[in-house]
Amino acid sequence: MSLAVNASIVDPYVSGLGVYTIQLVKELEKIRHDLFVYTSFPEAFQFISAKSKNIGFPLGPAYGKKAHLARLIWTQTILPIRLLKDNISQIFAPIPECVLGISIPQTVVVHDLIPLKFPKDYPYQNVYFRWYVAPLLRKAKKIITVSEQTKCDLIADLGVNPCRIQVVPGGCNHADFHPHIDSTAIKLRYGLHRYLLYVGNLHPHKNLARLIQAFARFSSRVSHQLVLVGKKDTRFYPSLEMLVGQLGLNGRVVFLDYVKQDDLGGLYAGAEAFVFPSLYEGFGLPLLEAMACGIPVVSGNSGGTAEVVEGAGILVDARSVKDLAEALEYVLTTRGIRQDLQERGLRRAQQYRWDKTARQISGIIEGASL
Repeated sequence: MSLAVNASIVDPYVSGLGVYTIQLVKELEKIRHDLFVYTSFPEAFQFISAKSKNIGFPLGPAYGKKAHLARLIWTQTILPIRLLKDNISQIFAPIPECVLGISIPQTVVVHDLIPLKFPKDYPYQNVYFRWYVAPLLRKAKKIITVSEQTKCDLIADLGVNPCRIQVVPGGCNHADFHPHIDSTAIKLRYGLHRYLLYVGNLHPHKNLARLIQAFARFSSRVSHQLVLVGKKDTRFYPSLEMLVGQLGLNGRVVFLDYVKQDDLGGLYAGAEAFVFPSLYEGFGLPLLEAMACGIPVVSGNSGGTAEVVEGAGILVDARSVKDLAEALEYVLTTRGIRQDLQERGLRRAQQYRWDKTARQISGIIEGASL
């Protein structure tokens, strides 16, 4: 047996999909000795002894639409040749991109169907999911989703047979995210004191405009900063920055741009609360990382985030600025509730481990060969 992992999505600006891929490869290598990892960023996999195959040119999302198109072409042209040359007997794709024209059993992961939920915000990706992803999924022997929500979406929106779908939640890297991190140096480096934290991208469904508006409602009654960690995407950042100025929150709302993974643990640990106001998610990895650091969480209640939090945080209707503001002020100013949420969050995060995820996925891959 030889298992190919299509890790072409990984690039130097590691996102949630990149974290998922890297952590899974790390754990799969411990239980399998047949891995071939195809990647355009081999530096991310220096920790493994598996055979890392350098694609040779960038294909990750950080390089824009051209790289995305190049990845699609590479997947259907060059990758099949390399799979046959390397005598691959199984393919695992941590994103929903199958290889056509090849008989090798394939197992793919679908994280969410966000472009189908917000077609006006993601017109091109909506077309991509309906006319490219949907047909490709028919080629997969097994489909894995990270939540029951995404499974339901696949069935309802794309008509996928539920018998072909298995739910395997992602994990949490407890070596990097734990309640004993000293945040002093990180706070000094970024000029932070008491703060409320968000980690993610700036895309419209992340609902950051409403978060900023909610913060404005109670900012005069607290001394906290609102710290937003996420690449300053030029499509979305200018309007958010303008909103901050209009609301008189300059200096109170801090945009940190993309932050390296090595700094994230310290940023979580230094926060007094974590907020994830997304209107829809397939999972919500930052919620787990925050809870693992012992930080109280407030999250939108739509999509897979409710499955992740499940009683360990406060869930609100993130479309309501009023509800979001009241929940955040309550958590930041009520000592008893903060301690209760910290304890519940730590217990909840311990249930998510990458080694557990890898074992489950390895078993599904084995079943796909039958």
